[in-house]
Amino acid sequence: MKFEEIIEEMRKQEDELNLVVLAQKTQQALILQKICGIWGKVRIKRIERGECRARNYKDQWQWLWRQVRFDVKEIADMIGYRGDKMRDYVDILINMSLIYPDGTISDVARKALESILRDALNL
Repeated sequence: MKFEEIIEEMRKQEDELNLVVLAQKTQQALILQKICGIWGKVRIKRIERGECRARNYKDQWQWLWRQVRFDVKEIADMIGYRGDKMRDYVDILINMSLIYPDGTISDVARKALESILRDALNL
């Protein structure tokens, strides 16, 4: 399968339960929300390596992420984070399938962020 085809298939399998990491009222959840919010602005470099031969979800997901590179420091700068755990935060979002290697976020994450913003802004 090709990169785009796998992402399309992954979108069909999104799980709302993964939102638990965004829905908490903690500092970590706020950082994760910010990363999701700016993810579309992060410069992601694709590295073509042919087609994925993996058949299962986990292996396909890992293959997708091996096809891209991004700068964790850029992400930290974009959200004003000064700690040393930015890679850990990004990995949480990757492992929960809330951000995609094409620079998009999952539909469930987008809806959750919209709801969080509406509540924060009293809209």
